[in-house]
Amino acid sequence: MKHRIFILSVVSAALIIFGCGQEGLVSPQLTQSDQGTVLAKATVTSFTATADFTAGPTGGTFTVTNGVLHIRGQMLQGPITGGLGVGTAAVVNDADIFLATNSGPGRGTLTVVTGSVTYQGRFDGQFNGPVFSGHFQAQGTDGSKINGSFTDQAVDNMFVLTGRLVNP
Repeated sequence: MKHRIFILSVVSAALIIFGCGQEGLVSPQLTQSDQGTVLAKATVTSFTATADFTAGPTGGTFTVTNGVLHIRGQMLQGPITGGLGVGTAAVVNDADIFLATNSGPGRGTLTVVTGSVTYQGRFDGQFNGPVFSGHFQAQGTDGSKINGSFTDQAVDNMFVLTGRLVNP
């Protein structure tokens, strides 16, 4: 038994010592100069955008249980402008709002289409009075990603999004 543990220890140590070099960080098919280029290519850009859902929500189901309004599948869509470009945004919202305080959690899916890129992702947040704010993340069809936060401006479903755009 001790002999097996000793052999296992020697093999593990060899793998750690000889198997953890810098060259393992990137594909072995790339040359040394290509590796630096691949690692340095991603760019991060901050953005601010406005999504205008003033046309109001459509669809969904609404039920009240024990003083909690349960909203499922409510859709909002409208134009988006700003740092992501000009396009459209659409969300499908699920929420649980405590009627006594007009507060509670919300979450759902989002789709943002700007130019030739479509972002699809998720959001989650919190209702506090008439204001809904939270966080989002989405993957673009071009390989880019967006993530950040949003805040309802408490004026007819107008949202401000601030975040980061990460291009590969």
